[in-house]
Amino acid sequence: MKTYELTYIISSQLMSSEADGLMKEVESFIQSKDGVVLKSEKTAAQPLAYQIKKQSSGYFAILTFQTAEDK
Repeated sequence: MKTYELTYIISSQLMSSEADGLMKEVESFIQSKDGVVLKSEKTAAQPLAYQIKKQSSGYFAILTFQTAEDK
């Protein structure tokens, strides 16, 4: 198994609990593909360097996981 790190941005328009739920969905997807989640963390809403889809801030989610290379 190979170790990967995934960083993605969640809209700051969501409540923190909704962002946590979205993170759980991503983790469940990885686990459904026989992956193993090693570490999962989320920052507080951070300002973005430039707007993405008219949004100027977001939660940064960082996920470290292992899965087979062919997955």
